[in-house]
Amino acid sequence: MVIIKNNNIKPLVSLFFERLFNGDIVISGIWVGNNTV
Repeated sequence: MVIIKNNNIKPLVSLFFERLFNGDIVISGIWVGNNTV
């Protein structure tokens, strides 16, 4: 998972997004976009 790979993101935040979107692909896209910026 991209979220687990990125240590910059806190577990709570990743858990929140995971519950909100409930989809690894969506979360990965968001994290990848944030990492680019």
